[in-house]
Amino acid sequence: MPLFDLGRIRVEKLIVHEIPRHFVHSATPTAPQLSDVESPLDQTVKNFFKEKMAASLGTASYEVEFDPSSTSPLPGLIGSLLSRRPPGFVAASRDMATHLHQSQSGINPEGLLTVIEVRIGTVRGIAILKLEKEEGTRVRRQSLSGGRTLSVDHVRDLMLTGKTRVFKVGLFAHRW
Repeated sequence: MPLFDLGRIRVEKLIVHEIPRHFVHSATPTAPQLSDVESPLDQTVKNFFKEKMAASLGTASYEVEFDPSSTSPLPGLIGSLLSRRPPGFVAASRDMATHLHQSQSGINPEGLLTVIEVRIGTVRGIAILKLEKEEGTRVRRQSLSGGRTLSVDHVRDLMLTGKTRVFKVGLFAHRW
C-alpha cells in the first residue's frame, strides 16, 4: 500500500536526459545527452505524467530506505533536492543522469531518465523514472491532391505511451 495518496500528486517541473547503452570497454564510448533546462510543461503533460506515475506506483510499489554504506551519489542528490533550500534542480538531475550512464553495463537498455519535482498535498517530492524510448507511427487527417486521406508519419522520439516499459520509478518525499 502506498505511503502517499497518489491521486494528490501534482507535477511541478520535469527534466529528461537521454541515456544511451553504455559499453564499459568500448573503443567508441557513448555519453548521455543531457538537457540544459527544464522541459516545458502544459497541464495535459503534467496530468499524463501524474497518471502514469500513480498507476505504476499504485500497482507495484514498496517502501525503501537509502543504504548508509552506499557510495552512490543519488541519496545525497535526492536528499538535497528535498531539503528546505534545494540546490539547482537541473544540475542535480544532470549529475543523476551522468552517474546512471557510468554505472550501467552493456546489458542495461538505453532509455530516458526523467526527474520530476512533485507535490503530494503539501509535501514536496522527487520522482525519478527510467523509461524506454520508443518509436511508432502517427496517423492524421490531411487534404492531398484535392482529396482527403489519412497520412502516416514515423515518429522516432516517443516516450511514455500506453505501452511504454517503465524500467524503474521511485518517489521520494520528506514528511516534515
